[in-house]
Amino acid sequence: MRFAFATLLGVALLATSGAALAQSNNCTTVVLHAVAGFNTGCTTTLDCTPVVPPLVNVSSPTGAYTVFMYLKNYNEANGVQCAFDWPPTWSFGFGLWQCQTGQVTAVTPTAPGATDGTIATAFNAVSGGALAPIGLMVFNSIGTGCISIVESSYPFGNVVILSTETTALNDANEGKICVDSGGIDTCNCLTPVENSTWGQIKGSYR
Repeated sequence: MRFAFATLLGVALLATSGAALAQSNNCTTVVLHAVAGFNTGCTTTLDCTPVVPPLVNVSSPTGAYTVFMYLKNYNEANGVQCAFDWPPTWSFGFGLWQCQTGQVTAVTPTAPGATDGTIATAFNAVSGGALAPIGLMVFNSIGTGCISIVESSYPFGNVVILSTETTALNDANEGKICVDSGGIDTCNCLTPVENSTWGQIKGSYR
């Protein structure tokens, strides 16, 4: 697992193409948005305004649903790692992780949980904090319960990446989609966190 994350960091470093490190990604949020049906494109009507907020509470769902993942409120980023968990009664179909230029993945979700549910992906740097689509997961059907973000079992857990700097994602800034009620809209940053450098990360293994 360490190898996969180290590889991802290497790809993220190359993807910056010499760009300077961001001042801070400590307010980055992961926004989840549900759309009915099979969707394989990266574009939705979501704009995180009161007019089109993310759909996080799905009432009486029937048929397939697509869950979109976005980053928002970052300063500059070119990678992210986190994990998803969902009820075993939800029927997972497939995921697509190609919404950003130059995007590559080290691991992708295949089942719920801290390991099998992890997405670790790098892409050309994006900046400015606007909604940045990262990928999507298509479910053939969803039942009761929620899809939520849990701490990845891969080294360093849930982080947003820029070159060799990683910033932990705060639990309060991670979205959640539920059937009927309990969903969490993370269009706005609630709690900033501290950045970590690659040197500090390497030191954690000593």
